[in-house]
Amino acid sequence: MRAVPEAAGGTWEAEALVAEALEAPAVYRALSTEYTDVGRLVEYLGERLFSGVVRVNLPGREAYVVLFRGRLQAARYRVEDRTLEAGEAVRSVLADSRWMEGEVWVHQLPEELFPEEWDEREPIPWEATEAQHPHPEPLGAVRAEVTVEATEGPPTPETGS
Repeated sequence: MRAVPEAAGGTWEAEALVAEALEAPAVYRALSTEYTDVGRLVEYLGERLFSGVVRVNLPGREAYVVLFRGRLQAARYRVEDRTLEAGEAVRSVLADSRWMEGEVWVHQLPEELFPEEWDEREPIPWEATEAQHPHPEPLGAVRAEVTVEATEGPPTPETGS
């Protein structure tokens, strides 16, 4: 992962939007990452042409994913002393949220607050598939091969098989 320096003047392009979103009531509040697939949530919001901010809080980490009309337009993920942005930030927070316990908040914003140039801008490419963001195995995890044989049907009382 590479750290991204602050933009000129020390501000991120979506900083004002995030500040505004955090003042607005949350549409979804304190969803546990233990039960919420963040990637699927972002896909769901995208399908509904959502405009707003998805905030993910993990231990020692915080992410903001900004959607405009359902398209991912900005993302920032602070990981301890590093800051990731754009697709790298989204991919990393999705992967981390699969194994770290945290919370997800969703704040909707009116489209008028977003920069006009975002109408024409290409969205940030990302994928929410499990294959790209596998859950890390705990250290010392052992994989077991299991073989299951098909039967003709359920066991019968006479034979037991």
